[in-house]
Amino acid sequence: MEPETALCLVLAVRRLPADWKIPEDWDITAKTGAYVHFHREEFVADAIENGFTHLLMIDADLIFPANAIERLIEKKADVAYATYNRKNRDYQDRLKDPGGFMLIDLDAVKKVEKPRFRCEYPTGEDVYFLQKARATGLKVIRDDGIVSGHIGKKVY
Repeated sequence: MEPETALCLVLAVRRLPADWKIPEDWDITAKTGAYVHFHREEFVADAIENGFTHLLMIDADLIFPANAIERLIEKKADVAYATYNRKNRDYQDRLKDPGGFMLIDLDAVKKVEKPRFRCEYPTGEDVYFLQKARATGLKVIRDDGIVSGHIGKKVY
């Protein structure tokens, strides 16, 4: 995880209201490797198995404002996400939005047929998931008010 991403996460968690009940057994897990779609499938399966209600996925190379998690929670969507620029180009097409920063309601995601994530060139596993979630009829909402950055040779 990029240090900037870790700092954003710490600042966001510290902002959560005191009356929000964060389970004592909540977990922050990071996995690396070329097969991101397998990791995302594992995260969903593990979270469901452990009885969590929601899963927040944040790519390890993103920066985001401290209120971003709150904003996603407030959407009360099956999938709420914030988009960002790809490292090599902007996307304006919602059907090709990257989903590296998303909050997933785990009861709702059970309706999405497996595989939920699959690498499809040129878009990727996150785009595939968002498209599949929409096609399943889930309430998928993008929060345009969250301005995130994608860390590369610069922040895109």
